[in-house]
Amino acid sequence: DETLAKLVIDIKIPVFVIPGNHDSGDRLGFGSRIMSDKGLHVVNSLNPVEQVFQLQDSFGDVYLSAIPFLEPVLARQYFQDDGIINQNSALKASISCISKLIPPNARSIMLAHAFVTGGSVSDSERPLSVGTAEEVEVGNFDCFNYVALGHLHHSQAISNESINYSGSLLKYSFSEASHNKSFNLVEMNEKGSCSIERVSLTAKHDLRRISGTMQEILEN
Repeated sequence: DETLAKLVIDIKIPVFVIPGNHDSGDRLGFGSRIMSDKGLHVVNSLNPVEQVFQLQDSFGDVYLSAIPFLEPVLARQYFQDDGIINQNSALKASISCISKLIPPNARSIMLAHAFVTGGSVSDSERPLSVGTAEEVEVGNFDCFNYVALGHLHHSQAISNESINYSGSLLKYSFSEASHNKSFNLVEMNEKGSCSIERVSLTAKHDLRRISGTMQEILEN
């Protein structure tokens, strides 16, 4: 609350938030229409009209799309499509609808919560489903200039530098002890090309891994 208030109210930077698989979308989205007037946009809807935002910079329009974590059973019901049986088909249906709301050749950004095939996992991610049904194809994002992903806790680019997991801000399992936490500062030029700077984050209390007998650990 303190961070969001400073960004949105004090500095007047619009913020876009989506629920992930750990969240209750309905709970997180309570009051979202009221908060949108201040610039805090919590996107928990499957309605494409409520997922696309037209922003502006010094070069003109930029379209930001935000897709919350997609439960295939809910997406199948919403889109009335029996072919939606996994994460990939749900995402494909959502992006297909969103793409119709973005003008051709417009600069665009996608914000999504998904496990893209090829990503490096840690012990922190709660499985979305059984087997590979949770994975989505990186090709789904080909029509966007930059893709900001959530779900995997390790900072990493997928396929190319324009598709990125910024990773978690803190370390949530011992498998993350060696992670260097950061966030991505992305600048887009007039043609939609992006430069990315990874800004390091240092936690107040670090997580580290030590091993030995109980006696050895107590003595040290």
